[in-house]
Amino acid sequence: DVYIVIKKHLSLSSFAKKKIGIIGTVAYAVSRSSKLLEQQSSTDNEKNMVDTEETRLGTASTALPSPEVHDVMEMIDAAYSQCQPSGTTSSGLLISNLSSRHTISSSMGSAFSEGSAIAFLFDELCYAVRSGRLAEPIRKYLDQKFQEEFEDAFVGDFTVLKEGKTCSPTIDLSGTPDNDVSFAPADSDDLALVNGTSTNIIAPRGEIRFSIEGPHPEVYVKILSLLSSYDVIERELLPVQLCPMFRLVAALNDTRHGGCGLSELDAMLDCPMLLPHPESSKIQFKDMPSMQQWVITSSYFFATCWVRELINSFIYAGAVVPSNGSTQSSAPKSTLSHEFNATDVRKKIVARLKALVELEEELRFTCSRCFVFAAPGLDILPAPKELLDDAILDDVEPELALGPAENALSSNGNKEVNAAAKKQASKRAKQKEKSKHKRIKAEAKHKELLCSRTMAALRPLDPQVCVALGFGELSILSNEENLSQQLSQVKCIQVGGPVTTLLLSLLENTLSNLLADNRVASFKARIGKIQNNDSSLEEESDNPYKVERSTDNPTSIFELSLASCDSSSRKCFDMLDLYLRCGVFASLFEHLAAITELRCGANRQANAEEESDLLRIARVILSCVRTLIGSTQLTRSRTGKLFLSSILSQLAEGDRNDHSFSKPPCSEKIKKMLSNLFDLVQEVLVGADTVDMDFVMDGIFCLDAIYKCSCRIDNSVTTAVECDGIPKKLSDISRRFLSQHWPEDTKLNTKNVGKLLTQVLEHSISPISSDIKAAMRTETENLGCMKTLTFVVNDVLNELPFTEKCRGPVDSFPTCCYQTFGCYYSIILQYLQRELLYLFDSSLGKARDRNAAA
Repeated sequence: DVYIVIKKHLSLSSFAKKKIGIIGTVAYAVSRSSKLLEQQSSTDNEKNMVDTEETRLGTASTALPSPEVHDVMEMIDAAYSQCQPSGTTSSGLLISNLSSRHTISSSMGSAFSEGSAIAFLFDELCYAVRSGRLAEPIRKYLDQKFQEEFEDAFVGDFTVLKEGKTCSPTIDLSGTPDNDVSFAPADSDDLALVNGTSTNIIAPRGEIRFSIEGPHPEVYVKILSLLSSYDVIERELLPVQLCPMFRLVAALNDTRHGGCGLSELDAMLDCPMLLPHPESSKIQFKDMPSMQQWVITSSYFFATCWVRELINSFIYAGAVVPSNGSTQSSAPKSTLSHEFNATDVRKKIVARLKALVELEEELRFTCSRCFVFAAPGLDILPAPKELLDDAILDDVEPELALGPAENALSSNGNKEVNAAAKKQASKRAKQKEKSKHKRIKAEAKHKELLCSRTMAALRPLDPQVCVALGFGELSILSNEENLSQQLSQVKCIQVGGPVTTLLLSLLENTLSNLLADNRVASFKARIGKIQNNDSSLEEESDNPYKVERSTDNPTSIFELSLASCDSSSRKCFDMLDLYLRCGVFASLFEHLAAITELRCGANRQANAEEESDLLRIARVILSCVRTLIGSTQLTRSRTGKLFLSSILSQLAEGDRNDHSFSKPPCSEKIKKMLSNLFDLVQEVLVGADTVDMDFVMDGIFCLDAIYKCSCRIDNSVTTAVECDGIPKKLSDISRRFLSQHWPEDTKLNTKNVGKLLTQVLEHSISPISSDIKAAMRTETENLGCMKTLTFVVNDVLNELPFTEKCRGPVDSFPTCCYQTFGCYYSIILQYLQRELLYLFDSSLGKARDRNAAA
């Protein structure tokens, strides 16, 4: 009965119905595999031949009952066949060309959705493989089947040119040591694309790009040749399957999921891609036919997705060995075989990250100018009507924009008619100029929308990719020398860069999602998506085929603490643990220290552009620090404090040593490191003058988060008690920025001026002694925050009416002006009320002594 229901849903044309059949197929395979594994384990126990390696989940003996295994294989084959679009065989091979060069669809890309079903099948099978609940014969069958199909569909071979033959120099193999030997694509059509001799009218000139330095690659990925094909299956269906199919093959070979290691796929990390020539994505792009524009944009889109998937698949392999070269007994389990070098993997991943940055830049350029392209799962975005009005594009000179009758009258010398005609021409010229500006504005908005929706549809980068920040290849400082000595010589070091900026932005988003208190995984939301283009943060936590298991025989403090956490917290801590082992947070410290030196030290940068770049990088890092320190998940439990202590040792001190969680967290040590981190952020913020209010507010929010974290560490600490002088420092910093002159274009409002004033008043409170006699001897202005309130009212607000036209700004507080008066006034009234309540609740307010009350 189950088989009939699954088969019925698979045969339906609706993608929503077909997904039910796909999920049923994979669930059936997992269920049968689990039963087979249990049977095998029971048989081995009866024969007293238990072997942990052979009976562990996912790697059972090959002597499984063949009828059951064959049944599962047939079920998967049936689902694969039903998901294939018409015109293909059950193995995915093309029956015949469905289109010719004369019958190319006018709406190229409309068939992308036809590949959604098979892409969804690959993703579901990948989840099943990662759950570790597929029997070994089924795993081997899937690996052999899809690895062969992947190579046949997407991989091309290089060949050595015979003597006397030449190949276009556009094949970019300069990074290889064999550049004195002529290599070329073995496929004649691909070679014609590279040489520019192709007769394909929709194909731009191609180039073999992004070859990694090292031995000459043996293969390349055929991206341009697929997307420029006249066959709709090759052009619009196979590219959609590229990343999901490789993801499945990589999961099958990953040792974490029972595979033999990624060394069998290492050629894919090295291989270049057949892409459009770089010149095609420059100024000449707008003059190309719309079909070629679509091919170029699609090629860059799928190439970007492909590089992202490569990085996702190999990043854990690069994280096996820490970048500082130290050996840790608790290092993550390798995804590689013994023949694979993790150091080489890190170098190649960095090279791929650089290629990714370049590809994304080219994609932004082309997708914003190609109005006929829509990413898979999206419809073509209609152009605004302003762009379709030909009259706006008319470049006729205003003086010549007169009708025949007006020209005839003007020739008669009639001054009144000439004046009227000129007036009308002037009016037309103004209307034309207005329409031109309207068109420019609409075009810019349309381009921005095209770019944003295309970039959002890209395959997501895995959160584990953030570990590349700790790779030695991306470090701004070497690990051998003293840090302070390097910072004094940081003059020639480039802080940031496109790759670092990309990774920092990814880390910022990852931490926000990992440490969010309301983070909920939903399998229903995942199956409702057309493709797997969403963030992969929920990937493992939302795997419906995975069975959670508690830690076996926990011995260390870390394992004991982790065993008591809920599932969501364990996954969060596992990710943070990986970041710690790879030195990600130490990299943040090094970047902050280098930015401080470049902005405030002897090697201070005078270039405004470099200053802007430094502030942009600093803002992302401050956002990461704020998210980490501001999370209550790291302070409300023993496990959280263990991680907070280790994170702070990297973030505040740059310590890359082994963090084995061998000692329980010490509150005093944590508070001391928080104080050091506060000083580091403070130096970045106030070490040099700045006119960037957004940067200032990011720094203030970060400092406030550090203070609040210090209060949470010790529950006895209140806002009225200083934590290593942090409140006073925060108040002084905020007061400094309130007293600063800001550029005229700076928007002063409650979000910045109000926050700064609140910090000044909040951290200026002087505690009132519980001893009535001691409290009576205290000066009135030193009670609570009375001194600060008196200053703001008498020396700031009272001065505003004496400025020109009462518009301000006040000399002592330039941020107080007619725009911010309401902000100042409302906050002062709010804190005045709080001050009165504080006084009446103090020892003086509760005393019956009239003198004390007075």
